[in-house]
Amino acid sequence: MFRDSVERFRDRLKLDHQTGSLTITNITNTHSGLYILEIINTGNTRENIFNISVRGVSAAERDEVKSAKEGESVTLDPGITENPNALMMWYFNDTLIAEISGDQSKICTDVQCKERFRDRLKLDHQTGSLTITNTRNTDSGLYKLQINSSRISIR
Repeated sequence: MFRDSVERFRDRLKLDHQTGSLTITNITNTHSGLYILEIINTGNTRENIFNISVRGVSAAERDEVKSAKEGESVTLDPGITENPNALMMWYFNDTLIAEISGDQSKICTDVQCKERFRDRLKLDHQTGSLTITNTRNTDSGLYKLQINSSRISIR
């Protein structure tokens, strides 16, 4: 049993030592189930139980490729409904470009991002989607969405 768990989670777990949050990357339906966090502090023990259900997603859905001609718009839609209090962060080639937190949003907080995407990124607070207007060749790359809520982190 333990050996199966080691293989199932090999190179997929990331623990944040500051917050205690655990992130499972490249999650599949084999990761569904009950997760128990046990906190032991000077004789006091507290348990948090998380029931994670992962629905199957095809490789095509997981690694969706979008294409557009220069000057067109492209919308990246996560296709999920998430807790309105969740933090949603969009990355371009591992650089944070947009963030939604409740009814607050930030777009391109660093100088390079502001220059690259100047007034061309739009966030939809209802769906979490990101639209890139007036696309350019330099917009090509890997876009990722990370969703953090008090109960789960999805990337």
